[in-house]
This record gives sequence, C-alpha cells and structure tokens, in this order.
Amino acid sequence: MTHQEFIESIAGYVKKYAPSYGIRVHSPIIAQAILESGWGSTRLAAEYHNYHGLKCGTRWTGKSVNLTNEGRVYARHADGNPGQLPCVWFHGRRCEGILRVS
Repeated sequence: MTHQEFIESIAGYVKKYAPSYGIRVHSPIIAQAILESGWGSTRLAAEYHNYHGLKCGTRWTGKSVNLTNEGRVYARHADGNPGQLPCVWFHGRRCEGILRVS
C-alpha cells in the first residue's frame, strides 16, 4: 500500500465516524495513525488493525495480543478505526481543543 492509499483508507473511516464523537478536524487522527503504525507497517497495525498503538488497560474486554506491550486486536480495518477514535481523543483529554475547532 502506498502512503497515499494508506491516508485515503484511514481518512475514509475517520470521515465516517468522527462526527459521531464531535471531532471536526481529521488530519491529527490520520497523522497519529501514520506515526503510531509506521504507515500501517507495524505488526500491530498490519496483523491486528490497531493503527494508534492503543494498549488494553484494565477496562478492555476485547481480544489482545502481547508483542512488547499488550495491544488491542481488531478483526478488520473497518473495526480498528472507529473503535479507536474515542480512545485517541478522549482518554486523558489530550486534545480537547479539537472538538471546538470549526
């Protein structure tokens, strides 16, 4: 997959699901997926569809894989992105301002 194809793939899911979380700016989410997954090339991304490097934590009840740190496992690309949007932005309130940008 080329870099452009990766961006388009991630962007499609972000565009579809971000509005339901009040997220108006998509590029930071796409950029984080690029950085965390090495353009989708890390094992966590390529095999387990976890593009944002999300760890399991104590409340995670889904599948997991232990590579270096225990990471969440998603069945397919379509599941990985919408499932990660609320975690990427709301856990720890790392980017609260993104919700207010218009």
